[in-house]
Amino acid sequence: MSIKRARIRYLMLVQLGVVTQERIKECFPRVRKYLEGISDGEMKMIFATPSGDAVGCLFKTHLYAHKIITDLMGTSQNPPAGSSILYRDDSAIVVEVGEDFSGTGFSQGWNWLQHH
Repeated sequence: MSIKRARIRYLMLVQLGVVTQERIKECFPRVRKYLEGISDGEMKMIFATPSGDAVGCLFKTHLYAHKIITDLMGTSQNPPAGSSILYRDDSAIVVEVGEDFSGTGFSQGWNWLQHH
């Protein structure tokens, strides 16, 4: 029996390398579905750029940041079905969010962090 580590809060930023409306419509709904799956629905998309080429999401999961990135790139061992979403020219970062955070704006993000 394996023991899962505690669920960690993360912030993930994703930016598409090549931006087309088709790519935006194909990529970000799949990213959201993947995050909902690994977080048991405990996630919030907190912003998207006006052009739609980048998004930011907060979520909680027991997975490590490296596993999340490699799943999305399709390079992890045993990636979940449908998780290979990002292309080589896309950019993504996953950062742990600790107890100490501050900012301005992004009210959906503030609300989520205060309750998770």
